Amino acid sequence: MGTWGPDLFQNDYAAEAAEEIINSSHPFALIGAWFDKIIDAPDCALYADGDAAIAAAAVLDLYLNRTDYPFFSVKERWRRRDLHTFLTSGTFKRIVPLYPQADQVLQIILEKRCEDNWNKEGLYEEWRKNVEGLIERLGRVKETIYTCESCGRRILDGDEYHLDEDGVAVCQNCYKNEAQGQQ
Repeated sequence: MGTWGPDLFQNDYAAEAAEEIINSSHPFALIGAWFDKIIDAPDCALYADGDAAIAAAAVLDLYLNRTDYPFFSVKERWRRRDLHTFLTSGTFKRIVPLYPQADQVLQIILEKRCEDNWNKEGLYEEWRKNVEGLIERLGRVKETIYTCESCGRRILDGDEYHLDEDGVAVCQNCYKNEAQGQQ
């Protein structure tokens, strides 16, 4: 495995998985398949499938929480830019139901991987903290039911929002602003 750092996309498998998600015409199915593989065969968490599942969970985090992952090389920045374009293109809607699977998968990966599996000294603890941070951030979306089409803000269960005939949600603030702009 080509690993150049402890961040979630800083190995070849995770970077390739992010690229595969970007280019997929069915990204949810792809993410779900990686999650299912780890859930069905936990020993896969030790290998490339585990890194792909971490990348898939991080993609959810990028979208749901607008988390900024640090990248250092030109190659990584290119992937980050493409990923951002993909996530903001409207292709990637209704991903909230995947978060419980992501949490389960990340817990399996943390349980299966230990410092002995890590091939670079001193990076395991930092990598583990990054995965634990990802779990915490994804845990914050439990009550999310939609994402506002206008501002990207999460709409939580109990928030006021408007849903148009196509199922597109707009938060109350954006709805008011749009209504005022039409007068």
